[in-house]
Amino acid sequence: MTPALRARSGDRPPAPEAIEPAAPPPAPLWVTLSTLAIAYLAAALLSLLLSRTANSVASVWYANAVAIAMLHGQPRARWPVLVVTLALLNPLANVIWGDDWRNAMAFAPANLAEVVLGALLLRRHGPPAGENLSQGGLMRLVVLGGVLPQVVGATLGTLTITVPHDGTFTGIWLPWFSSSVIGTLSVMPLAYLMVQGGRAALRATVFDLRTLALVPMSVGVTLASLIYLPFPFVSITLPLLLAAGLVPLRSVALLTAISSLTIAYALGRGLFVPPPQASDWAVSYLYLAFAFTLVPGQVLAAAISELRLSRERLARSSEALEKSNHSLEQFVRIAAHDLREPLNTISAFGQLLEQRCGAVLDEQGRQFLRHMQQGSTRIRTVLDDVLQFVRLQHEQLPAFERVELQAICDEALQALAQRMSATGAQVDARLDGAVLGHPVLLSLVLQNLLQNALKFMPADRAPKIEVTSQRDGADWLIQVADNGIGIAAEDMARLFQPFQRLHPRRKYEGTGLGLALVQQIVQAHGGQISVQSRLGEGSCFSLRLPAQP
Repeated sequence: MTPALRARSGDRPPAPEAIEPAAPPPAPLWVTLSTLAIAYLAAALLSLLLSRTANSVASVWYANAVAIAMLHGQPRARWPVLVVTLALLNPLANVIWGDDWRNAMAFAPANLAEVVLGALLLRRHGPPAGENLSQGGLMRLVVLGGVLPQVVGATLGTLTITVPHDGTFTGIWLPWFSSSVIGTLSVMPLAYLMVQGGRAALRATVFDLRTLALVPMSVGVTLASLIYLPFPFVSITLPLLLAAGLVPLRSVALLTAISSLTIAYALGRGLFVPPPQASDWAVSYLYLAFAFTLVPGQVLAAAISELRLSRERLARSSEALEKSNHSLEQFVRIAAHDLREPLNTISAFGQLLEQRCGAVLDEQGRQFLRHMQQGSTRIRTVLDDVLQFVRLQHEQLPAFERVELQAICDEALQALAQRMSATGAQVDARLDGAVLGHPVLLSLVLQNLLQNALKFMPADRAPKIEVTSQRDGADWLIQVADNGIGIAAEDMARLFQPFQRLHPRRKYEGTGLGLALVQQIVQAHGGQISVQSRLGEGSCFSLRLPAQP
């Protein structure tokens, strides 16, 4: 920082001075240096104007924030040239204002240390490069670029001043630090966003009609609050909070800078005169209130901007996923349709071959035919299950109706009658009640569960299956219990996942889609499915379906 000294006469030292870095990386070096010189001198002279007006109590320093943002955005190879330029510009601003070179040069080391440290911290630990600042990125930008370097700069600058000029440490450190932090909170986000976004971001911000409309409101509310309200800083935040919901973050950052300039002007011109303070520490509370006024609007704008970006990404992802799912569904339909014809041909000619030539084939030849027929039947079953699974995921279910539980269970048992007879199964089905749903799909649920109970049995055991239902509050609890092989605890997590087979096909036939389909149907009816099982002792599947009102 580079405040001009008034400590000897008892006045608080003016705001420190800072430096300004370079333009976007693609720009030639001479353009970068020109931009740095103009921006730095403008920010420094504006700070001096606000802080050194006669009888002014304002203390702000904008230049270092601009310098940190510009230096951070430049390639490291350019830093030596830029730092040397800043070392000359810093005292030059004070000389232009009327200081002698010796006093002006005393402030350069502290300002350079602050700028370089801030740029290094942001480069290593700051937000990712880009025009979009998240809420967390904004806070890192403020802390790493606008608070920590200022502690170092204020300490180094105070030590430089107090020794030769016989000043008090706190009397110089506090106003130096507070003026630098206020300047950073006012300008750093805006400077960072402009450096990252380049000319396009500058044009978009300056020519945004919403931003232009909010400028007079923000200035008016700020001045009116400072003139007429005893605690004005709370009211000053209101236009910035309103802007956060209407315009992008860079526009809110611009409005924040304008509000800071308005506050500093009001303090400098005596439009707002704070109550007299008894100590240097008490003075700092005024500037803390000033600083905190600048934060909420920018944080809220960053949060809203992050939320908008997340919604846009989610909308794009949803649209892409919907297109992908539609394409996948079309592919499955076409593939299933195109595969059925050759499968039917294989099955039909296999049957003809067995009828006409079965007598002349040996046992191995007949076994080959059986394998061929079984393979075609298995593929057809897979196609049917895949199609049903895809349709259930992407098609709207038919209108629900009253479904008697015993009726759909009887349909499922009738469909499996031949299998039950072949295995000698004993099935006890006693179901009461009715639910709202689709009868064909609910019958398919019970059919799948019963089919699994018949299938997953030890070779030396006859299936015993019990199907029951009972009312449980607003739901019907349907349970299908068997005495089969059971399910291992480590396999439970994969049980309802599509195409997850727990056993090799040579032992138990299936596609791995049955229970996934059951879960889809149950969830589509607003219900839940769970299972309890012990390996070697059987399983009990529980369906919870909403009862009919």
